Amino acid sequence: MSANDKRNIIIVPAFFALLWVYIFFVYPYHFVFKEQITLFMMQGSYLASFLGKPAFFARMMGEFFTQFFIFPAGGASVMVSFLVLAWLGMRKSLKNMGVRKDPSLLALFPIAAEVILSCISEYPLSMTVGMTVAIWFFAGCSSINNILLRRAVSIVALASLYPLVGGHFLVFLVLTVIMERRSLIFALMLPVLSLTLVFFYGRFYLLTPHQTYFYPIISGYFLTHPYIFLITEVAVVLSFVAGTLRIKGGIWISFTAVAAALGLLAVHDGSGEYDLKISTEAYFGHWDKVAVLGRNNRHKTVMGAYYRNIALSRDGLLAYELLDAYQPLYHGLFIKLKEDIGYIKAFASVDALMECSDMAQAQHSALLGMTFTPEQRSSRMARKLVEIAVANGDFAAAGKYLNMLRYTLFHKKWAEDALSLMKSGAFKPLPGRNGIFFRSNDHYSSLKNILENDPSNDAALDYLLCFNLLNKDLTEFRANYDRYYHGLHIHTPPVAYQQALIMTMGEDELNIETLKHYFITPDVFDRCLDYNRIYHENSGEGSTLLVKYGKTYWFYYHYAQEEKK
Repeated sequence: MSANDKRNIIIVPAFFALLWVYIFFVYPYHFVFKEQITLFMMQGSYLASFLGKPAFFARMMGEFFTQFFIFPAGGASVMVSFLVLAWLGMRKSLKNMGVRKDPSLLALFPIAAEVILSCISEYPLSMTVGMTVAIWFFAGCSSINNILLRRAVSIVALASLYPLVGGHFLVFLVLTVIMERRSLIFALMLPVLSLTLVFFYGRFYLLTPHQTYFYPIISGYFLTHPYIFLITEVAVVLSFVAGTLRIKGGIWISFTAVAAALGLLAVHDGSGEYDLKISTEAYFGHWDKVAVLGRNNRHKTVMGAYYRNIALSRDGLLAYELLDAYQPLYHGLFIKLKEDIGYIKAFASVDALMECSDMAQAQHSALLGMTFTPEQRSSRMARKLVEIAVANGDFAAAGKYLNMLRYTLFHKKWAEDALSLMKSGAFKPLPGRNGIFFRSNDHYSSLKNILENDPSNDAALDYLLCFNLLNKDLTEFRANYDRYYHGLHIHTPPVAYQQALIMTMGEDELNIETLKHYFITPDVFDRCLDYNRIYHENSGEGSTLLVKYGKTYWFYYHYAQEEKK
């Protein structure tokens, strides 16, 4: 065994091991989220629906294996398995193309490119499946020694690959053109023939020319330039070119490592990974983890504050710890739906609405979230729609979504347990809303309506009052506090409420009787006097108040501002 062979035996497994570690430990939730935006049902009519669009085999296989992404280890293992399979095919293909040196390292070029693309949440596993199938199609064709037979088989393969794998049929085309480069006429005929044929396939599948060549990537969801998937094809060409050059293997090792590292760095989104992590942990009901993640919101994202607020509300602590961590004004209470919101935020918007029992708007958000996904299917929103339907007492709608989830691998038990509970009558609807629907994002009116119908809804009450506080609307805060809170809660209110109440009082109200009436403690009142003294002595200079009063509502009211985007 040569020194190069020994080196390759170490480097190639190390590459895939590092890839597994990266996905599992550094970037798992971008892959976990891919499962949430798909809904694969092992049902005959559903499987038959794949035949209506190109790449039916790659899409079917990709969505089936995407189910395993629900586990971080599953995502890492599935991705690495397909990429190892693609590497083996690429290695064999390079040998068949006449690359004399050991192509083990060269075959990693397109694998590294596919890894980089796969780290984008909208890049489907079906593209990686398509690349793998295309490579092995070529490995098989290039193994045929008879030139005429090989070319005939290659033409048939080109004609059949697009319906099977979609856009990455170009991997086969590129490899075949390189293989047949000595016959210039045939090599030029292949791309003309195949691209023309794919154009007519697009007409058959009712796709626009723009959509046709990169399907199953959905236009508008994958960055702004869906043709960026062609970096895999470029890497395929580079792997062959590198095999024809007399350059030491160490240089190619360094080149591949640097290119892969720079590519991963370019697509790595730390704050996005954090948002997907805290959102996913909330989806799975791991609220203890959500609370910890929310406190450690080092990226200062709205999503982090949003889920922290929900976690606090679930423990009855929203008003008590409202200002103890990052609050992006009122944006951390509800997520507004708008045209460019995207499905990640649409998914998240459901959770606060459900926490407040605003099931009408929660259902609207869940349906929009489902609609916004690339394929208009989502296991996560299907489960949310079940919960919403059950809360509304609409067991027929709940049953519809549960029957869909019963045909999945990893939501089946959840669905069957829910169906069993429904049949036993264990689920009880929430208090009614009188059929009143408000405009999207009209959270304020909706919260007040919830409280009119159910004054005991503490989550909705805290969200209403905190909404007033974070909007710095003290007039409405005082009115809502008097109407919904004061008479029903005869105990010392949260400090933030006390601090805000003092700010609503005129000089004629600042007396012992009023303070006792609102259960404002002497300590809060004394701190208020001290805050005002420092504030006026320093002409409103906030830095002198930050250390001692930075987490008070007074400081928030005076200094919190909308962040510039």
